[in-house]
Amino acid sequence: MQQLDSSEFQQQAQTYNRAVAAFAGIDPYCSRTDWILSFHASFTPLAPLHIWHEQESFVVLAQGRPSAEKTLFSSMDSMWGFATALVGGQSPRMLGSICRESLRQVHLILYGLPNDRGFLDAVARETATTHQAFLLNPVSRCVASLQGGMDGFLSRRSSKFRVNMRRAAKLVADAGVKFRCIDRLPADTLTGFYTELLAIESRSWKGHSGEGADQPPMRDFYRHMFKRIGPAGLLRVIVAELDGQQIGYLHGACVHGRFRGLQFSFDDRYRALSLGNVLQLNMLEWLCREQAELYDLGMAVPYKKKWAELEHRTQTMYLRPW
Repeated sequence: MQQLDSSEFQQQAQTYNRAVAAFAGIDPYCSRTDWILSFHASFTPLAPLHIWHEQESFVVLAQGRPSAEKTLFSSMDSMWGFATALVGGQSPRMLGSICRESLRQVHLILYGLPNDRGFLDAVARETATTHQAFLLNPVSRCVASLQGGMDGFLSRRSSKFRVNMRRAAKLVADAGVKFRCIDRLPADTLTGFYTELLAIESRSWKGHSGEGADQPPMRDFYRHMFKRIGPAGLLRVIVAELDGQQIGYLHGACVHGRFRGLQFSFDDRYRALSLGNVLQLNMLEWLCREQAELYDLGMAVPYKKKWAELEHRTQTMYLRPW
């Protein structure tokens, strides 16, 4: 088992991302380096990283702020809890060894674990000599199947949903809104393009209230992510334009036939056009043309459930020292 520093982990990014793709039951996008290293750079840049690697398995932890009561390590994504701390079938054994050797007195919160009783039991068993295991609240994501293309997607929605979407699409078309699809951004165009999206965000209702994705650390989070996924051809962006002005956007990442929606927003002056819904429809049509299989809408919240018929769940485990 080899311990990696941050630089060595970045050099091993392709190996790690392949291991993520091969490991069932975790969040397959938010566990990738695209997400976790962007999160670390934007939200917790001073947090020390502790990473171990053995063949196709990894243990990936970030150290929390020092506390008089306890030392806390967790998965790198400690805000949403999407990213897993353990990748690969050998990771429970690796974690047990790490806990006995160097983390005996450390509290651990392991987000993003597979919803698999055998795997969870293995984590608890391998760490049992040093820690007591507790399951915390799971994290759920709304996911839509794209099986059968756009017709298949719409057939799984309610009649009210279909009527409302047709009405919104007609309203936007009658207003003269056009949509531009972007799937690859050369590195030298990223900064300018991202600045254009931030300008749209600043005119959204969240932007007006100072809560938009144009504010740090969210602004920096997506900026770092764009630098990783733009040149790699994983980025998908739709920009809505009216009379030559950009008035809305939706962006996400498409990896191995699975699209992860990241952010969408629109100029609040055009709220009556239902631009958010039509941006989603245009992205769905694009993904279906690409023969993508799933659209992951992220954290399960009520409004997303009308778009998605599936709910994917990962588990959270707290390991408390004896």
